[in-house]
Amino acid sequence: MSVDELKKQLYSIDFYQQYPSMTPFVGSNYESNAHKKLLIVAESFYFPNSETLHREPQKWYQSTAKDLDNPKHVDWIDLKYQFEHHVKKNFIYKKLDSCILASHLVINKGHRGIDEFAFTNFFQRPARDMQSFKWSATPLDLEKSQEILGKVLSILQPDIVIFVSKYAYSCLGNVKKLFPQIKFFVTYHPQCRYWLDKKYDGRGIVIRILNEEFVKIT
Repeated sequence: MSVDELKKQLYSIDFYQQYPSMTPFVGSNYESNAHKKLLIVAESFYFPNSETLHREPQKWYQSTAKDLDNPKHVDWIDLKYQFEHHVKKNFIYKKLDSCILASHLVINKGHRGIDEFAFTNFFQRPARDMQSFKWSATPLDLEKSQEILGKVLSILQPDIVIFVSKYAYSCLGNVKKLFPQIKFFVTYHPQCRYWLDKKYDGRGIVIRILNEEFVKIT
């Protein structure tokens, strides 16, 4: 299935009809003969403290992007915009891009590391600026996040899913059991101190997974 068709199907998910900008990012080379299909899952989006729509879970899930206090805040939850314009500025995207480039994968000319995978956040309600979502999560958030991720997995059909948030991974519930054909992995968030720590080596874990599970040996 083409990337355009995958994106079209993702947009059809009810929640992404409400918040289209939050639709998962799908790299232009997501499907390739050189590697398996990879989805990377981080924790959550963020909003500045001046935004209030997301503070009440029920209100958030019943609203749309048109209800934001400030229309410009949509950029904070726009994955396509962020990947196209902020890979060099946003640390998490930059670090994930660097992992692909550091792996054994031979990147086609003109492609970036981020062109090779799909990306989404597990939680579908943004956290407050620079706070972990663990301080905000409610049963409704868990229910919605598990439901939406299940739909995303059904469409993207990845071979591998790497969670770069241990907290988000711990909230998967029964999602893994519904997709026994997918290999799930988890490591530390690129923004935490364990990412480059010599003992925990979050970055090294990702690169090893890429080399052992993602890159196809020819």
